[in-house]
Amino acid sequence: MVEVLSYSDAMRSIARATNKYLLLGNGFSIALKPDIFTYGSLYENADFSAAPYLPQIFDALGTRDFEVIIRHLSDTAQIIEVYRPKLRTLAARLRRDAEVVKDILVEVIASRHPSRPYEISNVNRRPKITPYRRPILTP
Repeated sequence: MVEVLSYSDAMRSIARATNKYLLLGNGFSIALKPDIFTYGSLYENADFSAAPYLPQIFDALGTRDFEVIIRHLSDTAQIIEVYRPKLRTLAARLRRDAEVVKDILVEVIASRHPSRPYEISNVNRRPKITPYRRPILTP
């Protein structure tokens, strides 16, 4: 099991580092700009033209979560290979479609992501990151 450090322990562990970086995940992005980064918003802005049938899979599974779709496509490919080994072509197509969904997700995130930090107004950003700003940015 991976050990998760407390914030204080993590800061102590990098105290001597000359360059400190903070990687913020999807939860932070959603909290900052839900109109851009929720799966529903990403789905509505995604370009499915490379595989126009994929939205039907989202609908069939009742989700807009790209990761759920990727997992289902990959898992289904594995199951098909167990139950029907002769359907390798179908399994390969499902795996390709999982890769297509990944590519669509990356593209839509990139297209919706602000290019520069100053494109996010301080009014919207500051309350969410101020508690972390000083400890992270101080050398």
